[in-house]
Amino acid sequence: MINLDYFKVNRKKSTHSNSILFHSMLDHAKEILKYESYSEEPIHPIFTYMKQLTDLITCENGVQSLTIGSLDSSQEIYDVFEGGNQLVQNKIKQIIFEKPHPEDLFAFRDFNFYLHEQEVQLEFSNAPIILNPWKPTRTVAAIEEIETTTNRFDSQNNSWNLNNSYYYPIGVTLCQGGHHSQYSAKLKGSGSTIITNLIDIRDIYKEVSFVPKRWMNKHVLYAGILFEIGRILLDYPEVFPEGIRECIENNEKIK
Repeated sequence: MINLDYFKVNRKKSTHSNSILFHSMLDHAKEILKYESYSEEPIHPIFTYMKQLTDLITCENGVQSLTIGSLDSSQEIYDVFEGGNQLVQNKIKQIIFEKPHPEDLFAFRDFNFYLHEQEVQLEFSNAPIILNPWKPTRTVAAIEEIETTTNRFDSQNNSWNLNNSYYYPIGVTLCQGGHHSQYSAKLKGSGSTIITNLIDIRDIYKEVSFVPKRWMNKHVLYAGILFEIGRILLDYPEVFPEGIRECIENNEKIK
């Protein structure tokens, strides 16, 4: 098992606050997944539970940008979600939703890319999404002008500006483009967006595990908690939205 940086084996039971939060959130996640009475809900409560952390990260990013500048933890979260080490990259499978142009196929053939030609949408009101609204003027303008009665957020017409990576089996979307417009819609709790690619990290769980440190960036800690809830969700594929399940089950290697 590869263990680098925060992916290290902790041989002693830790009692610091980060460790307490980490284990408490995992224990409660397991409790939520024990119940079977949520089959008729539009989204399983486990994702609402995780949304506490994704909303916290997103809103801290937004408020920080309005006060002392951008707090871009996206790269650190990305590193956690993908195992914290380049040595496991070959175990990650990327699924895209639009067939590449023939002239661009060479860029996909030699890597672990797959195709699922059915768009998957997420509702801002209930999906765990991490955004980084980094520029104050754009944040304020988006809040004033986007997802209003006269200007609904439109993921179809704005798809050129969106870059949303859904991590399976974590069940969290990490935005890498379209932060401000989506932030406004998310704050207002309405509208939907699209996933631009799905990153299947199931195989890296055999290689890495996240261990909280006493002193670490809070967003890294939250990402580590989400990563380890993803490990638990490996045994619960049925709780994922139908569109995600179809994507995982029906895709083909790009050749």
